[in-house]
Amino acid sequence: MMRIKKIKFMAIAGLGLLAGCVATVDPASVGTGSKGETTTFDLAADVLDESPLVPGRRPTLDSLEGSLWMQIDNAEHQIKSSGHVIRDPALNKYVRGVVCNMAGKFCPHIRTYIVRAPSFNASMFPNGVMQVHSGLLLRVRNEAELAAILGHEIGHYIRLHTRDRWRKIIDTTNVLMFTKMVFAVAGVPGTTELIDNMARGSLAAYSRDHERESDMVGLRLLVKNGYDPWAAQKVWVQIERERQFEKKNPFRSKYLDSHPSGVERADNLGALARYAEKHTKNNDRGKRRFEDAVIPLRAMMLRDEMNLRDHKRFRGLLAMLIRNGRHVGIFHFFRGENYRLQGGDDNLDKAMLSYRNAAARRETPVIVYRAMARVLAKQGKKAEARKAYRLYLDKSPDAEDRGIIEQIMDGLS
Repeated sequence: MMRIKKIKFMAIAGLGLLAGCVATVDPASVGTGSKGETTTFDLAADVLDESPLVPGRRPTLDSLEGSLWMQIDNAEHQIKSSGHVIRDPALNKYVRGVVCNMAGKFCPHIRTYIVRAPSFNASMFPNGVMQVHSGLLLRVRNEAELAAILGHEIGHYIRLHTRDRWRKIIDTTNVLMFTKMVFAVAGVPGTTELIDNMARGSLAAYSRDHERESDMVGLRLLVKNGYDPWAAQKVWVQIERERQFEKKNPFRSKYLDSHPSGVERADNLGALARYAEKHTKNNDRGKRRFEDAVIPLRAMMLRDEMNLRDHKRFRGLLAMLIRNGRHVGIFHFFRGENYRLQGGDDNLDKAMLSYRNAAARRETPVIVYRAMARVLAKQGKKAEARKAYRLYLDKSPDAEDRGIIEQIMDGLS
């Protein structure tokens, strides 16, 4: 009997160890409290100098971190040759410049890859590999907002978060195995799922604390480089607005989320920005610099988003881009394309309205007239369709599809 009690006590202790295996970071230590109250932070201090990372030093291959680096090195070789990497020289030079401004002395050790992926995301790995998704470049509105996200990722890098998470996963896995074994010996039924959920929750909480710390690092880098301190907060306000158009997941669990909610991040970053703006007059946004680099590739990015076939979310994104952007004709054009792909008489009418809004702007690509002609032909308006096709050919005399379009026009006679 004493042996069974002892085993059960060990099982309970194991659960306690599992629940407490996350050495959480006090949110106040990274600038925000549970109610969004801000502690002061030293704007004059160089956040890069506070990093434990030694630029250029690689871990030994026989170490835990060394094995992690080796795996990521192998993945980088695949990324380099991937067809999903955007190799546009002007865009790469621009993004690389922003990375280097934010990373300072760590710049030579960071390799940045712009990946063709329709999602708001960027990632940073401990060996210096950074990935920036095209969906991120489509959504941020100026250089300051881009710098805020890149600064956040640099925060993960210089604070060694990936290495620490790797260690935490191994430690948690070991505790998990021990706890399951003890409960099995104790004969306590139905605990496996509970233990697994506790492990996932503890790892998620650890990850959320890393995200909060990196938000703080990113904001300090923003201020250090003369950007608008509100840029980071504005990004998350924008993302939360877009999320209202997403399909809802009724089973989403905050306990298992690896990131704080966008609302929490916007609140915390807003509190930090409010403190920072009292102590700095810098508010560079770099809107024109950013748009000059990104606008030439927007059509490709928008087509990738549209191909996801999430019509409601895509139109919500376009509405925000039209409200906030420059050269918005391309957004009206893709809204028309979205309605056309959905089909139906009502959607075809909406498509034509969007195409006409696009055609009224000088910067809109001439393919808008070809798209208008297709819809008009579907609606049985042959004369108008011919006129739209003729406009397309007149405005693009070297069009590769000229022969095909002329045949279509003959069929509309």
